[in-house]
Amino acid sequence: MRAVLHVISDRTRHQTPLLEALLLAAEGGADVIQIREKKAPVAETYSFVMELLGHLMHRQSSPALFVNDRVDVALAANVSGVHLAAKSLPIHVVDQLRRQANWYG
Repeated sequence: MRAVLHVISDRTRHQTPLLEALLLAAEGGADVIQIREKKAPVAETYSFVMELLGHLMHRQSSPALFVNDRVDVALAANVSGVHLAAKSLPIHVVDQLRRQANWYG
């Protein structure tokens, strides 16, 4: 079994700006970056995800990118996936949305 470094964002637990911290994590070999912005407005989360994706492409870093509990943002940004919690949309509903959008996340 291969070890996986899964980084979960949290604006409140570090002193480095979040974007910079996640880019450093990617450069350091993170396999997965999960954007966890529970209190941010959806437009702000989407903008942040798009900015992060742009930087990752520019740096040619390739961690998988997941968005926490925001299927709409994950679909719109075409990221690797979405992390669903017990209170999230039911899995069968998310799967139906995924199929309708031809999204493989």
